[in-house]
Amino acid sequence: MTKTERLDALFKEWKKEQKPEEAERMCLDGIVCEERYDNTNPKILFIMKEPSTGPEESGFGFREWWCDEEVKFGFSIRLCEWAYGIWNGFPPLEQYDAQADRSNIQSDTIRSIAFMNLKKVGGGGEADRGVIKATTEANLCFLQRQISIINPDVIVGGIGDSSLWEVLFPDIGGLQPSGFDIGIARLQRRTKVIRVIDFYHPSYRVPRAMQYCLLGRVFGS
Repeated sequence: MTKTERLDALFKEWKKEQKPEEAERMCLDGIVCEERYDNTNPKILFIMKEPSTGPEESGFGFREWWCDEEVKFGFSIRLCEWAYGIWNGFPPLEQYDAQADRSNIQSDTIRSIAFMNLKKVGGGGEADRGVIKATTEANLCFLQRQISIINPDVIVGGIGDSSLWEVLFPDIGGLQPSGFDIGIARLQRRTKVIRVIDFYHPSYRVPRAMQYCLLGRVFGS
């Protein structure tokens, strides 16, 4: 089975464990385009808290959405910038912005990442940390299996609660200081080590250049 087929099977099983009304509202995620993802180095997984949707907007899939839609929202644009930086040694944002085919680069980039929320049902406004933690604990087996299927080299998280990393990865041993006020960790998984960066949420309201440069410094540390 391909990774995409394995994710589809996982979500089918996952939905059966939810209440019917919750299963219908699950916003599914994972590897956007498996062929593109498998050809990247390093393979990047972004982990966030929950979809920013209300009940009437729930039930869509990030994989299909980002494969079919133009990149035009600040949230997905930030992910594109960060992934582009990781893959290209963090060139100045001015250089990135100056490219005539930037929209095509963004489309290629968003299709080449993996993305997941800890909570699959939208919460509407600001995420409730207690709810996110409880949901993570309740669905831990499914979340861990999803990450295992995705099999990333780098995880960049914007989950806003460092304790959630220890829930998600009991063997993480705590986040270590990077020297830039951002927690980092390394997870030993079979024959490789996964880098974890506890970063800002893409929608965090600070200048984009500050986020980009900070991620570059942390990634290079």
